[in-house]
Amino acid sequence: MTTLRKQNFVDQHRGSGVELNSLKQDSAATTALTQAGVSVSALEQADKNRDGRLTGKEELAAVFDAFDAGRTGTVTTALPSGAATATGNALQAMLAHRSVNTAAPGLAQLSGTVGRGGQNKTEDVKKVQQRLADLGFDIDVDGQWGPQSQRNLDLFDGILHGREHQASGARVDVMLTLHKALLSADAPRWVEMPLRGRGFKNADADNHDYGAHITRNAIVAAGKHYADHYLASHPNAAVIATNDASLPRGGDTPDHASHEVGLDLDVRLPRTDGESGGVTVTSGGYDKNAARAMIEAFARQDEVERVLIGDRNLLAEFQARGESWALKVRDGGRQHRDHLHVDVKRPRLS
Repeated sequence: MTTLRKQNFVDQHRGSGVELNSLKQDSAATTALTQAGVSVSALEQADKNRDGRLTGKEELAAVFDAFDAGRTGTVTTALPSGAATATGNALQAMLAHRSVNTAAPGLAQLSGTVGRGGQNKTEDVKKVQQRLADLGFDIDVDGQWGPQSQRNLDLFDGILHGREHQASGARVDVMLTLHKALLSADAPRWVEMPLRGRGFKNADADNHDYGAHITRNAIVAAGKHYADHYLASHPNAAVIATNDASLPRGGDTPDHASHEVGLDLDVRLPRTDGESGGVTVTSGGYDKNAARAMIEAFARQDEVERVLIGDRNLLAEFQARGESWALKVRDGGRQHRDHLHVDVKRPRLS
């Protein structure tokens, strides 16, 4: 019989952790969890800082407690025959969604600059490339600094500084801003937007489905708020239907003037028939009440900087409230009469 102790589990995984939102989209993993008697909601409760990751001593201890129903400090992962238990299968499925929160080995000891106009020594380049790859950016780790590497560093830099447009020419200087950001456990990560969750679904149909992890977190949090505060009493209303974020590699998109660095999100307008999209704020089928609740759900999230809307009546309502979160709702003009636009704040590094 194979057992796993709580302290060993925490020590083994505190430097990596688990991508919670990725896990929730894996039906095989969630089935394995259910068979082990562990609910997804229990893992969500373990996400103390609501960043979409289960990492660090406190959160991983809470994850272990979700498996250890008797609070004995140990769980059985395999039988004497060697066959995995339901708990063992669930842990394995969960840990397939491990995230990388620590910098690539040796990154703290760069010997020179990396990036546009940098010294770009092979070993230094590999360290930066590996860190960007670990953070989800589409980059080859080959020690050669070329256009692909520069594009990804520019994208990382754009997220870090909260730019509407991706700049060019970023460079990692030893122990200055970009270097410190790459070393941070809170470094911006490039992720696919979630397919669905409580209170929301992904309605993107043209490959604008990637962005910064902060954007993904804002979607999940807003969906929960909307489900708890509106759908619970209006079960036939439309769920939040997210649309365009950014292209798989970020950068220019013909569909938008912004949406380049994964900190922008469009949301379809809700309809009175419980669906979304295909209406404007003056259409007969536009569900103003659901829209109001969706706008509030996003505006109340700490990750959200502002929400642009084209409904002047709702704008006046929010502005009249005077609360700090309500003042995030801004006039998006005529171009936002058929959708909401959410701007997400740049990441805060510890």
